[in-house]
Amino acid sequence: MQNGTEYIPAVQGTTNPSQNIWYYCVFKLYQNMLKASIAPLYSAEITAVDNTFSSGTLSLFTWSASAEHVHYDDLFVRKYVEPEPSHGAWGSEETAKFIVIDESFVSDERADVGSIQTVSFHAKWNNNGSDVIQGSIYVNGTEYVTNNTGWISFTVTSSNIAKQEWTVTAVNCSGVTAYIQTTPNPTIIWDRIQIIDGGTAKESIILGETVTTWFQATYEYDNAVFDNTKGTLYVNNLPMSWSPTNNRWEYQYTPDSPGTKTFTISGAQDNTYGLTTLNDVAGTQTITVWSTPFSIISNSTITELTFNSTTKTITFTLSGPYETTGYTNITIAKTLINDITNLTIYIDDTPTEYLATSTEHTWFIHFTYTHSTHKVTIQLSQPNTIKSSNPQPEITLLLGGILIGIITVTPLIHKKVRRKTR
Repeated sequence: MQNGTEYIPAVQGTTNPSQNIWYYCVFKLYQNMLKASIAPLYSAEITAVDNTFSSGTLSLFTWSASAEHVHYDDLFVRKYVEPEPSHGAWGSEETAKFIVIDESFVSDERADVGSIQTVSFHAKWNNNGSDVIQGSIYVNGTEYVTNNTGWISFTVTSSNIAKQEWTVTAVNCSGVTAYIQTTPNPTIIWDRIQIIDGGTAKESIILGETVTTWFQATYEYDNAVFDNTKGTLYVNNLPMSWSPTNNRWEYQYTPDSPGTKTFTISGAQDNTYGLTTLNDVAGTQTITVWSTPFSIISNSTITELTFNSTTKTITFTLSGPYETTGYTNITIAKTLINDITNLTIYIDDTPTEYLATSTEHTWFIHFTYTHSTHKVTIQLSQPNTIKSSNPQPEITLLLGGILIGIITVTPLIHKKVRRKTR
């Protein structure tokens, strides 16, 4: 456009554009030469020469006999020189230099509490993938220096049941402090196997009888049950069996000698995590094994002790310093007599009073007398052969724990209601 007059150089193609299609147009104006290309209509440039004007304004417009309007978008104007300079091969693109934390490692992801484990990270350069050597890597705020293969390693331990995590918090490698971490943060769960409960089917048994001792165990970190799918529990260095019915570990024990037997968890074979540390909350379980189904403790001298298993009669002779008070304590297994309603004690064929105390598995019988030499007969069931003109004495039955010692027993005896003999 010059002084309001429109001048159009003779630049015209031979192919008409189609409607509703975007075209890529390039126009070059250099001195008196105008070049144009429209892709994909023209594969080569169209050229026109105009010597009328040496300066002015360049504008674009499109005329069409059928189209109502034309859209222009993404106009870009730059300087142009004829001919345009050429270049050789492109060099590699320069990128910012930073550290990549690309690998991490822990020696055990679920470890025994108190054990020593190793945590490691690897660092490399982003631009060429080479190892970062002698660079400072900060993990949870603590500085570590990479070795000749780009690794840092350090040992860790914990006395707490917990999950611990490590992450890179900063780097400084030859002044480069920018970094990214592409590997997950390593973690360790510090754990142990906890014995949460235990017991025995009976507190006392007779020699040769079989009894069940049992324990329950969990992983302390998440309280998951330690069962036979996880490994094996050992009591007194012997493997236990898992009972899915009772949801516990069990061991069947048959004694070969009398006495107090103890059962303690001695170890565990953890096939899932390899844990070996135990926290035994339940503690040691005990069973009393008797060579006979009863035991006698007395401050008297006891001789001629016999037990008739057919008539369920215990007999013995006792003696002591003349005119002093004697006592006898008898512990009887409930496997021998479950109900003591008809239990009778005779001293020299005369029924005597006694104090009976019940525990879960035993009866504890206590009676006193004046010392001389006496014959004692204890009929555990209704007497059939022992006759006496004296009536049956009243029995005081206390439910509770075993009475221990004469000091504890004496006040209870004083509370008994005595029935006079007619």
